[in-house]
Amino acid sequence: MGVHRYRNDCDRMVILRCIGPNTFFQEKVVFPLEDWLFDCPPKSRVDIWSHGLTGVELLDSIFADDLQIADELVATPGRRLAQKNRNAPSCELLRGPSVSPLTRMLVPS
Repeated sequence: MGVHRYRNDCDRMVILRCIGPNTFFQEKVVFPLEDWLFDCPPKSRVDIWSHGLTGVELLDSIFADDLQIADELVATPGRRLAQKNRNAPSCELLRGPSVSPLTRMLVPS
């Protein structure tokens, strides 16, 4: 199994169904501009559904292998991805429950 990524570039939410061998199945509602990272077996198919004027309609059907991302782009426990901008604020130390999301955005480390 590898890590796959789907980004919903539509202006409405879609339903993603990943169907694979050996009765593998997962389903997820993906909101506009949301990324979904998921694992699935090789040779799986991803169907993208939405609601249209006539009801539910299939927008696209994609081989999951076409959505697979490179292993070096996947963060694993104990390994951080390289930051593109080293001067960008990092919120790694602000993970406590008492820190609001707004504070995390505004306070650089």
